[in-house]
Amino acid sequence: MISAIYPGSFDPITLGHVDVVERAITVFDELFVLVAENEQKQYMFTLEERLKFARETFQSIPHVHVDSFHGLLVEYMRAKKIRVCVRGLRVLSDFEYEMRMAITNKQLWSDYEVFYLISDIKYANFSSSLVREILHFRGHINDFVPNSVVHYLKKQQEEDDV
Repeated sequence: MISAIYPGSFDPITLGHVDVVERAITVFDELFVLVAENEQKQYMFTLEERLKFARETFQSIPHVHVDSFHGLLVEYMRAKKIRVCVRGLRVLSDFEYEMRMAITNKQLWSDYEVFYLISDIKYANFSSSLVREILHFRGHINDFVPNSVVHYLKKQQEEDDV
């Protein structure tokens, strides 16, 4: 059985993330969507909210599991005995960042391997940070995030308006 990990902040989870998961699970027997918690980052959504988004989004996909981690990714991977990390690439600038991360992780753990998936063209133009900006200005996000996230965010906006 070949397992892989797909780490990210998922703040919030996007349809691009969903696309990567749906494609990766056709290659690997088991996929762990790993929601990162890093106290050096400012998140729009709490860890609990981001985990909820991921669990609701992937609950119907067999062999996809959701977990969280704090600290070095390779330490989590080593503890779980999972050598493969799945990463999505949208644009050229993603590759430069991902290459630096892959080299560093390989130096930290020689068993580390990375599997890149090129983004579907319809998801290449947006990111979680762009979705957060649209949310900030109360823009329409339905085409960017899963329905479970849309419903949650609409509920939050209604509560904020009261």
